[in-house]
Amino acid sequence: MSCFPCFGSPSQGKEKVKKKIEGIVGADCKQEFSAAPSSHHVSSEGNAGNIAAQTFTFHELATATKNFRQNCLLGEGGFGRVYKGRPDCFCPFGFSIDIPADEEPLDWNTRMKIAAGAAEGLEYLHDMAKPPVIYRDFKSSNILLGKGYHPKLSDFGLAKLGPVGDKTHVSTRVMGTYGYCAPEYAMTGQLTVKSDVYSFGVVLLELITGRKAIDNTRPVGEQYLVAWVRCSLTFCTTSSPCWLL
Repeated sequence: MSCFPCFGSPSQGKEKVKKKIEGIVGADCKQEFSAAPSSHHVSSEGNAGNIAAQTFTFHELATATKNFRQNCLLGEGGFGRVYKGRPDCFCPFGFSIDIPADEEPLDWNTRMKIAAGAAEGLEYLHDMAKPPVIYRDFKSSNILLGKGYHPKLSDFGLAKLGPVGDKTHVSTRVMGTYGYCAPEYAMTGQLTVKSDVYSFGVVLLELITGRKAIDNTRPVGEQYLVAWVRCSLTFCTTSSPCWLL
């Protein structure tokens, strides 16, 4: 069960859990971890052959995430924040929007590469998977980048099986991230693959403009990316693309 690192047999004991955490946080944090009280609860139901889940203390989570540093933050959604605790995790595309002042923005080829790769991921879910899968929470912070800026879709916690046969939609409770959610889905609760397409359009606008879907630090008329772009396209001309970087 190597693909589930947080699960194991109860007989593994505290020492193996300690080594697992030390491997996650790296050598620079080992001393701090060793000084911390070791308190693990292993949840096991049924006979000894069952898989058991190990719970970690708050201190261990803080150590693994370097005290919940901003550069360890992978993403944030309606259910809370997600941090990385391993050195080989991908970096989220979402933070490419908040580029430090001394760094150059992504070039256009890289931006289009990210957009095309993310679109291929959605195409697979919508057209190749049987039955089709609706992502339902497609957003920039769920696009992880590997070496060479190859995008990978992550966090399928809200994914829903799409309509099959003669059905045109799936009726479900409205969920997702504000700013990316398709308006027709938000109003009716009727979910289709087009809901993901709308969310992809918002991410594409983020790539093009370098702005967030919702940014409360901007003036009132510029806080909502979709509304701002729609207004800008109305007043801009081909010779004056005022909404581009």
